[in-house]
Amino acid sequence: MALNFSPISMIRGPIRSAAGYGKRRSQWFFRKLYFHAIYGMNYASPDHRANGELAAMRYVRDRVGRGDAVLFDVGANVGDYSLELRQCFGPAARIFAFEPAPTTYAQLQQTAASLAPMRTFNFGLSKAAATCELFTPAAGATIASVYQMRADHPWATRATEPIELRTLDEACAAEGIEAIDFLKIDVEGAEIDVLQGGRSMLDRGAVHFIQFEFGFRQVDSRTFFRDFFDLLGKQYRISRIVADGLCPLPKYGEELEVFYGVSNYLAERR
Repeated sequence: MALNFSPISMIRGPIRSAAGYGKRRSQWFFRKLYFHAIYGMNYASPDHRANGELAAMRYVRDRVGRGDAVLFDVGANVGDYSLELRQCFGPAARIFAFEPAPTTYAQLQQTAASLAPMRTFNFGLSKAAATCELFTPAAGATIASVYQMRADHPWATRATEPIELRTLDEACAAEGIEAIDFLKIDVEGAEIDVLQGGRSMLDRGAVHFIQFEFGFRQVDSRTFFRDFFDLLGKQYRISRIVADGLCPLPKYGEELEVFYGVSNYLAERR
């Protein structure tokens, strides 16, 4: 006889007994349990020095196996992540950093001066070439986005500045780039737009590894995690980056739609 057995079924009974499963009086307990689970699953750790991103970067480096790897830092801000790329991949790696905000870009150029060979670009990447407004709480903020945050959010975007957008395919054609070894995307809710602007590169298998962010900013862009699976799932193995490695996601499920906090994912070409 087949057994109906799962980790959830093991703990459901004790929780029902201890906390009053589904009862109004017990919701404080389940709310605390929920947030503990969110933090334990690494959904609310944005610091790339502590959340497993550096280990994922080393994982990519070991599989690329080339000193002159082509690395894209999309949403580079002032260049902190580019610094990590240089330290991880070495002096021969070719880093291309994209930052559309003029004030932030000036700081990125200062960082890039010590990271040659490194190219910097004062435009963002999206699904189509355009000029638009970048919404930000203040100049140089790390959560600036082409999508406006709701007005009652604690980090509401109250300032704007005009920026230029191009597509990933256009940027690669202009620079003569035939393949990208590692594409890192951190653009505050517009990650799927960047990927849609690189359909030609993706369709011909020219992007080997992709790291992208998913979380609370996807609420503003009305993006679901399913959109990433639909776009990448057939060509890439997708894993969630956790503090001590990679957690494979072999198939899509609605439980992956977590909009609290933020988590990073690594897509590896099959």
